[in-house]
Amino acid sequence: MNDPVRVLCVDDSPEIHVLIQLGLKGSCFQVVGVARTGEEALLKLVSLDVDLVLLDIFMPITTGIEVLPLIRNKYEDMAIVMLTTEKKPSVILECDEKGADGYIVKSSGSVLHLSQRLETLYESFLIRREMKRLDDEIKGIV
Repeated sequence: MNDPVRVLCVDDSPEIHVLIQLGLKGSCFQVVGVARTGEEALLKLVSLDVDLVLLDIFMPITTGIEVLPLIRNKYEDMAIVMLTTEKKPSVILECDEKGADGYIVKSSGSVLHLSQRLETLYESFLIRREMKRLDDEIKGIV
């Protein structure tokens, strides 16, 4: 990855925004915007050039799970990684079914490995996107 991966951080906690920016400092990721609600995230996505959305699950008004399909449907080529303290398999499965590309559990040590974890998830997203593109291309030939 030569160019920085542009990240929108969506979390209702300003402290999490700061921790994420610190955790991504010096990595291939660059936080280009922050939002505190799902609605604010949707507005920011219209005006920002974003490659990856870090999306908190539990936010006031509209949850990350509710805004996830709205983002996925409009921005198919954008990676969406859920960020939460929730570890229930049913929540993880719901996020997966609604189009999440990954899941990071917030913990006291997670910021230390955030860039490594995000890099792995983002690379997996890029591979899946390219495989889909090639599959679509092959279907167009056949």
